[in-house]
Amino acid sequence: MLQSKDDTVEGLKKTQSLYNIVRDFSMEVAKLDILNVIWTWNIADGKGLDDLIANRKLPIELNLRNGSKRAVTFQNIHDLY
Repeated sequence: MLQSKDDTVEGLKKTQSLYNIVRDFSMEVAKLDILNVIWTWNIADGKGLDDLIANRKLPIELNLRNGSKRAVTFQNIHDLY
């Protein structure tokens, strides 16, 4: 599940709801045989991807089709092209 700074019951419900929406969208995209993943990271490491990289961190890749996770590396970024 995605993490949220808001750890209230309401905040956790919103986070779970958002995750479910993204997962359902991913499943529809997968029916078109398109690989889709989400990159996620600890918000303390940077608000955006640019901040994350500036802080010498890389995201985690979450495959919404099968739930697998892997560290993003410069090699697997290169392999996308």
